[in-house]
Amino acid sequence: MSSTFIKAVILISIATTVIFSSGCDSSGAGKVHAQRDRGARRISVATVTVEARTFEERIRAQGNLSAKMYTLLSPCTGGVITDLFVEEGDVVKADETPLFQTDKVVMTQAYEIAVQDRNVAACASRDMAAQLVAARAMHDKAKLDYERFTRLREQQAVTLDVMEQMEAGYAVAKAQLDRADTGVTLRAEQEKQAEAALVIAKKQLDDSLVVSPLSGRVSYCAKEQGEYVSKGTTIVKVIDPSVLEVSAFLPGEYYARIKPGETQIRVRVNGIDLGVMIV
Repeated sequence: MSSTFIKAVILISIATTVIFSSGCDSSGAGKVHAQRDRGARRISVATVTVEARTFEERIRAQGNLSAKMYTLLSPCTGGVITDLFVEEGDVVKADETPLFQTDKVVMTQAYEIAVQDRNVAACASRDMAAQLVAARAMHDKAKLDYERFTRLREQQAVTLDVMEQMEAGYAVAKAQLDRADTGVTLRAEQEKQAEAALVIAKKQLDDSLVVSPLSGRVSYCAKEQGEYVSKGTTIVKVIDPSVLEVSAFLPGEYYARIKPGETQIRVRVNGIDLGVMIV
């Protein structure tokens, strides 16, 4: 990942320790007067105690200050940005702060329709179960009548036409029972289908609302409320400013003199001194 670059002025100090020394009297300090061999002119010389001092060679360079951790947020599906909850610079918390939502009305209505479809499918299943009970009762009655009229026909107590009507009625009752049984299975599958569609609609509604996955600040908002965006289009960038990276470009002649863990840099951003850091 990379992050938003902020121009920074970087002073790189390459330190060298030098011992300053000069002649001194027995006390090691004070003023002495040196006289030329002819005494024509006197020169005042100040002496100090011998001490070590550090010389710095400073290189002024333009560089970048960027957050090490960041995230780019985009919608899961294309649509209109109905809500933009943050602005640049806002503080956000991971898994808590909502950032934006797309097609809220459309997604909400789609979810409500899916709920209604699920309820309709459940009612249809109960209705078909009731029809199955009725069809089984009619079948059982037709079967009893058919068996009774069969015995009567054997005794020549009923005509052939009446017997044929009983056979036809029994066959219709069996077909209606089979149809009702198949209808119960069909309605059960339709109910499962409606349940799956409801899960998808709920997921799409939840996905339309994007919550920050990272604690930090909003670096920038690439789009505005009311704009249409496609899937994958970056809308908001969130950075974690707790860990920053500084980079700068130096002439090649200095590369060998930069020592990781030793060379110091001073960073200033927009006139603000961020202090001394170690490369």
